[in-house]
Amino acid sequence: MVHAWPALFGWGAGLLHIAIGAAVVSGTHDATTTWVLAGLVALGAVEIGWSTLWIVRERRRLSFAGIGLVVAAVALGGAAIGVGASSIAVGAGDLLTTVAASIAVFRFRVREPGRTAGSGRRPILDAIGLALGALLVAGIVTPAASLTDAGLHAVSHEHSPGDPSHHH
Repeated sequence: MVHAWPALFGWGAGLLHIAIGAAVVSGTHDATTTWVLAGLVALGAVEIGWSTLWIVRERRRLSFAGIGLVVAAVALGGAAIGVGASSIAVGAGDLLTTVAASIAVFRFRVREPGRTAGSGRRPILDAIGLALGALLVAGIVTPAASLTDAGLHAVSHEHSPGDPSHHH
């Protein structure tokens, strides 16, 4: 039921790390801040790529590559907090990366000998698991992303009752 969770959590982490790093394009930063934020954007892109590869083909090497992503996320996350990024957003991104890698590694630790990744699945349980995972990731990413530079500068969707663009 959690086959796709490493990818879901990895995509969430990647999007969140990109949102945190997006501050690199706004304002003037010193060289250290620019490198840290650019590093987060690159990390986010790698996390999204890793997650996509995981969904396409689970591999033991990919699960252990996820551990490298955790190390990078924690190191860059600490540096990002040091240059003023939201500790909640960074913590949420690092948590998502850690959970993605942990589930990926765990899937290879508990697999029975001779059993392939897709054998014995029930489509309805997969769909339920995917929906629950997506809700969990969205519940973490949405509030955390609102604390990033990108979230703080997002266009509001609020309308006042007298606003002609307000629809019922």
